[in-house]
Amino acid sequence: MKNMKKVFVFMMAFACVMFFNIGNVGIVKATEQSLTPSQVYAKAMQPGWNLGNTFDGYDTNGDRGEESWGNPKVTKELIHQIKAQGFNSIRMPFTTVMRTGSAPNYKIDPAFLARYAEVVNWALDEDLYVMINVHHDSWNWAKNIGSDNGAAMAQYEAIWTQLADYFKDYPEEVCFETLNEPQFVGSDAQQIKINEQVNETCYKIIRKSGGNNNTRMIVMPTLNTNDSEDRVESLYSTIKKLDDPNLIATFHYYGPWAFGVNIAGCTTFDSWVKDEVDSAIDRVYNGLGAKGIGVICGEYGLLGFDSYLGTVEEGEMLKYMEYLGYYTNQKNITMMLWDNGQHLSRTNYTWSDQELFDMIKASWEGRSAYTTSDRIYIKKGEAIKDVTQKLTLNGNTLVSICDANKELVLGQDYTVDGDDVTIKASYLKDVVTNTYGTNTTLTFKFSSGKNWNVYVDFYNRPIMSDAQGTISNFVIPVQYKGDILETFEAVDKNGNAVGPQNWTTYKEFGYNLLPDYTNNTLKIQENFFKETNDGAFTLKMHFLSGDVVNYDMVKNGNSVIGTATETYIDEDQKDEDQKDEDQKDEDQKDEDQKDDTTGETVAMGMSVVQSGLSNNPIFTIKVASDSAIDLSKVVVRYYFTKDDAKEMNFWCDNAGLSLDTAPWYASVGSDVKAEFVKTSTGYYLELTMPNVDVSVTNGILTMQTRMVNADWSSISSLVAEKTELYYAGSIVK
Repeated sequence: MKNMKKVFVFMMAFACVMFFNIGNVGIVKATEQSLTPSQVYAKAMQPGWNLGNTFDGYDTNGDRGEESWGNPKVTKELIHQIKAQGFNSIRMPFTTVMRTGSAPNYKIDPAFLARYAEVVNWALDEDLYVMINVHHDSWNWAKNIGSDNGAAMAQYEAIWTQLADYFKDYPEEVCFETLNEPQFVGSDAQQIKINEQVNETCYKIIRKSGGNNNTRMIVMPTLNTNDSEDRVESLYSTIKKLDDPNLIATFHYYGPWAFGVNIAGCTTFDSWVKDEVDSAIDRVYNGLGAKGIGVICGEYGLLGFDSYLGTVEEGEMLKYMEYLGYYTNQKNITMMLWDNGQHLSRTNYTWSDQELFDMIKASWEGRSAYTTSDRIYIKKGEAIKDVTQKLTLNGNTLVSICDANKELVLGQDYTVDGDDVTIKASYLKDVVTNTYGTNTTLTFKFSSGKNWNVYVDFYNRPIMSDAQGTISNFVIPVQYKGDILETFEAVDKNGNAVGPQNWTTYKEFGYNLLPDYTNNTLKIQENFFKETNDGAFTLKMHFLSGDVVNYDMVKNGNSVIGTATETYIDEDQKDEDQKDEDQKDEDQKDEDQKDDTTGETVAMGMSVVQSGLSNNPIFTIKVASDSAIDLSKVVVRYYFTKDDAKEMNFWCDNAGLSLDTAPWYASVGSDVKAEFVKTSTGYYLELTMPNVDVSVTNGILTMQTRMVNADWSSISSLVAEKTELYYAGSIVK
C-alpha cells in the first residue's frame, strides 16, 4: 500500500510539474493551477491530526515522558483509530527539554527517541504521513537563538543533526518541520531574520545527512506560524532562495482572536468573523500557495478550546468550522486539527463533541447548511408562538426536518418561504414537556453535508445565589433552569469596565469564568480577581435566551462576597413551599409568642439570605441605600431540625461588613453572639451583635458559621427549615 502511494505521488508531481521555478508562478486560483511536488505532497496529507501534549510534554518536577502532561501512553489502537476516522496524516510534536545531555553534543535520550520512533512506525504502518518537529523547545531555550553567544543555535544544530540521522532512511511519507511556532528576542524585523536563519540552517543539516533526506519534504514555518503579510513574504523569500521543490510552508490558525476566546461581545459567526477568516487565508494563499508552494496549516481550532470547550456557543463554533474547512479547501491548504487530548479520547476513542468532528469531516468533502441559531427557547409561563429562522443553504436544499419520533409535516408542523423556515406553534406545544433543558432536537437534513440540529429548550430566568469565598475559590450557586451562559460583562457603578482586558466590559470567557451545568455552579476564575481592584462591581450575565442577570460583588484583598441583585420567587417550589410554611407557622405559633419580640411585622430596607451547608450556614444581610440600620438591633433566627437531642456548639468562622465606600470592609466576627433555643418541633439558632455600635447604609453583612455537636462530632442529620430576620424586636418582612 505504501509503495502504491509513493508511485501515485511521484506520477502526480511529474505529470503536473516538469520543473520547479517559484519565481515565475503567478497569482491564480488554486483550482486553476498545476500542482507542484510540494503541493501534491501537502494535498496527500489532507486531512491531518496532531498528537498533542504527548511527546511534546515534559515535567520539571520529574519527567514522565509522553505522560508528562496528563495523556496516557500512546497505543497502536489509537493510531489505527486516527486512520479509521479518515485522517491521512499525523503531526507528532517532539520536545527535547530535559531529554538531552550536555554541550556540545546534546545527545537526545535514546530510550525516549526510540519510543517516539516506535509510534512513528505505527503511523507508517497505518499508511499515514508523519510530520516530525522540534516543538516546545521554541519558547524554552531556542528563543535565545540569534540573541545569545551562539549556544542556542549550537544546541539546535546538534538536535537536528541527530534527528536527521536517526530518520534518514525512513520513507518519504515522513517529513521534517524545522521548529514549532518560532519566537525569538528583538523587534519583529529582527525575529523574522532569525527565523530565516533557523530555517536555512535546518535545511542544510537535513540535506547533508544522506539517505532519503536528500529529497525529503521539509516543512518551514513563518515567524510565530503567523499569517501576517511580512511573515509570509519572509518565508516565501527563504523558499525561493533555496530553490528546492521539496519545501512546504506552514502556519497555524485559531480564528479571529476575539471570536476564538469569546471576548468583547464577539459571540457569533458573523460577517466580521468570516471576513477575518478570508483575509488570513488569502494572505497565506496569495503569498505562498498561489506561487507554487505547498501549504499546511499545522494546527487549527479555536483558542478558547484550551480553557473550556464551550467557550464559543456550539452552533456558532460549528458554522466557523464549516466555513474554515470550505475556504481552506478552495485554496488547497492542508488542515491538521490540534488535539491535546480534549477532542478524541485516547482511551475509548470517542469524540468529546461528536457534532464538532462530524462538521469537520463533512467539510473535507463539501459544504453544509445551517439555520440562524441552533436553539429555540420557550420560556415558562409565556405563550408559545411560531418561530422563524433563516436558512444558510451553501448550495444545498432542505430535504426534511425530523425529531426523535417522526418526520415533521411540511405545511403543518413547519413552512418554508424562500430562505425562511418557520416551526409552527402547534408543533412546539406538542413537544414542550415543561422540563428545563432540551425538550426535543430537530434534525434538519439537507441534500448534502452534515445534518443540522436545532434544540428546542424550555427555560426560565436563571437564579444566582449569594456566595462568599476567596479569589482562588469563589463559586456561585446558579439554578440555570435550562438556559446557557453566552458571555458576561464586569462593570463598576458608573458602567466602566473592571477586571482583565479593561478595554472592554465583555470579558474573555474561559479565562475568567467557568459554568458547570451539571452541578449548577459558576466558578469565577482567580485570573479575574488577580486583575481586579478592591471594591464593589457588578457582573452582567448574558444568557442565550436573551435574559441578562446582574450579580453584585465586593473584593477586599483575598476575600470575595457575591450578592444576587434580584429577589426571586421560584415558581417551581412556590406552591409546595407554601404548604410547608403554613404548617410550620402553625407549629411555631405558641413558641413565637414566648419570644422577647413584640410579634409585630415591620418593613425595613434589609433582607437576609441563608446559603451554604445546613450545618455550616452562611447568612447574608443586605441593607438598602435608603435605610440606616443599627446592627446591635439585628437578630437572625435560623430554624432547623435534627434526629438527636445532643447539645450543640457554635462558632463564627468570619463575619464581615462590605460597603460601597471606604473602608469597603470591616470584620465583626468576634462580635457575633449565638444561642440555641429548643422549640416544640425542633430548634433555632439566634445570632445577635449587641456590642456592635455601627449604623449601616447600603451595605452587606455576611456571617459564615459552623454548628457541631457538643462532643465535636458533625450534625449529620441537621435539616434547615427557614431563616427569619428581626429588627428592634419586630420581624422584618
